[in-house]
Amino acid sequence: MKMTGAKYMADIIKLIGNSHVFLMETSFWSTMHELQKLGLKRIICHTEKTAAYMADAYARVARKPGFVFCQSVGAANMAAAMQEPYLSNSPVVALTGKKDQIMQHRNSYQELNHMPLFDPVTKYNVAIETIEQLPLYFNQAIREAVTGNPGPAHLDMVNLLGFLDRSEGDFKGLADAEHLMVPAYRQAPDGRLIDKVAELIKQSARPVIIAGGGVNISDAGSAVTALAEKLDIPVATSVNGKGSISEEHRLSVGCVGNYCRNCANEIVSQADLVIYIGSHTNDQVTLNWTIPKPGVKIVQMDIEPTELGRNYLIDAGVVGDAGLCAEALADAASPTKNNEWVKQAESIVNRWRKEEDAVANSDDSPVRPERICRELEKVMPEDAILVSDTGHSAIWTCSRIDIKGKQTYLRPGGGSLGWGYPASIGAKCAAGERPVFCFTGDGGLWYHLTALETQLRYGIKTVTVINNNHGYGQGSSFRRQLFADSDFEHSNYEFGKMSSFTDIVSSFGAFSVRVEDPADLSKALRNAMESDKPAFVEVISDIKVETPAPWAP
Repeated sequence: MKMTGAKYMADIIKLIGNSHVFLMETSFWSTMHELQKLGLKRIICHTEKTAAYMADAYARVARKPGFVFCQSVGAANMAAAMQEPYLSNSPVVALTGKKDQIMQHRNSYQELNHMPLFDPVTKYNVAIETIEQLPLYFNQAIREAVTGNPGPAHLDMVNLLGFLDRSEGDFKGLADAEHLMVPAYRQAPDGRLIDKVAELIKQSARPVIIAGGGVNISDAGSAVTALAEKLDIPVATSVNGKGSISEEHRLSVGCVGNYCRNCANEIVSQADLVIYIGSHTNDQVTLNWTIPKPGVKIVQMDIEPTELGRNYLIDAGVVGDAGLCAEALADAASPTKNNEWVKQAESIVNRWRKEEDAVANSDDSPVRPERICRELEKVMPEDAILVSDTGHSAIWTCSRIDIKGKQTYLRPGGGSLGWGYPASIGAKCAAGERPVFCFTGDGGLWYHLTALETQLRYGIKTVTVINNNHGYGQGSSFRRQLFADSDFEHSNYEFGKMSSFTDIVSSFGAFSVRVEDPADLSKALRNAMESDKPAFVEVISDIKVETPAPWAP
């Protein structure tokens, strides 16, 4: 069908089912006009990073490609932001505009070669210079983003002033409907290899499943839970796999690795068989490759063949979609009972919970972060989405907040501080009526506080909980020791206590409340939830309270 490039791209984005796109001006005006006619909301941000982080969380919640646009001068900023969807396996499609090819390599204002910037942080990175290339490369970008291990794609288009998207061409739609959602093309596992895994489980006395981000990408939490129940196997998760099994389930032991529940590390270290389903075996999941211990039998099931055996010699490797692997293994294996092993794991978990209760119920003021997590866990509805920032925020929320029922947990897989707040806005754009909470610190919120204007302009309601310890808290004890004979620690890492987020966000028109007494925290959180505005709960905490070191063998 003959149409403009703008109409073609808008029609495809609408076909996929997107409700929002995210952008920085000033490219793709014609495309934005076509999207407006189709009823999609265009969220204009203040930085390329906030736009990309919103698209990242949108894609992860909506389970479909998220689209983000910017012009040439912003492409370098956009490339830096692509680290997050790349390391989180998030299907973001980034489009950057550039000047016509005749203007390249001639010192044109604001122009540089964008392609090397995007190479390390995308699955697919292509320049479009003619209208004939648009349907081929635009379709392929979407295919690359949603298939296999999902990840970002980038198209650099001759489109700074709309030259390309105003051009007409003969276009066709997507090749097939498989590319509308994640996961696409769910690959079934080899039955022979599944039988091998079943035999290893039969021979094992202390098996453990580690459910990774691939389980959440595949929406396979129920399949993994059913497998664990049939075979009576404890389940740990990676951080990206958090919530794939309800953390109130009797077989759930929590997150393992660096951002862990100590009970999970202890249990996995005692296992004689570790079954990774849709999980990397990187340093964060394995506590720098110390858990599981050397010599333990290892199984890996992953959609990406090159992940099998990447960091451990494995006893069995299965290529396939996480959900289909779990279902096939449940069908192939005979029901088992690991009574003593499960009781041992439950005992370790219960001991950990009892120890945590002492600090989670603390009445200390400044408020302990554990108490913030406990109160937030109590008020989050059963379908809530919790978006966490990185660093201390991720460690506190991973280890101290149970994700259960239909709740969802998101955090930055690349560890970019400041991701949490703009990501929560993008998550809400995809979430519909589901409530969205953000847990961040003052150090994280300062990164992208400009997103507050964007959030208010579009009326995107979330609840942001600020763990405000007036500084960069992670590593503060180490810095205090290192700089004990100087003022360096105080003057460089601790912020002025005159700053009040409550005053700042209230002046913009958002709901905000400041909490200094832990007894006031529950009411403050509930009032924030009931507000009809974007809401902030600023909790004053102590910078000297750090997350404890993870349990290590």
